[in-house]
Amino acid sequence: MSKNITELTQQYQDLIAMADRLQSRKHLTTASLQILELRPEFNPFNLIFCDETGNPIYPDIVSKVFREDREQLGLPSIRFHDLRHGHATMLLEAGEDLKVISDRLGHSTIAITADIYAHVCDKMQREASHKLEQLLDI
Repeated sequence: MSKNITELTQQYQDLIAMADRLQSRKHLTTASLQILELRPEFNPFNLIFCDETGNPIYPDIVSKVFREDREQLGLPSIRFHDLRHGHATMLLEAGEDLKVISDRLGHSTIAITADIYAHVCDKMQREASHKLEQLLDI
């Protein structure tokens, strides 16, 4: 793995850990997490971020906490939503099946995922061509 990829992977892991810490903030207490785990009816919308009654919280709250924590950790300036794109890109580059990634992202078809991540697929095609050239000793 190149140094840049290693650094980006570590930064991505730091950002994921920070997202996990969001759950311990005042917006989602430990008690509410336990309620949501034990009583799924308290989270009828199957939300990742919700208040203690299972109702949605304003996205701005998650974004604000994420931005504050990111700045405090000295990580690069990215939006919370960029984690979603990074997650999908890393899985694609690791060779994960497009259908699996599409399901994880909640896309209705793999065509949507393929269209959005075509740039990654193009890079993977070039790498596959290079590997074949090496195998054929061209």
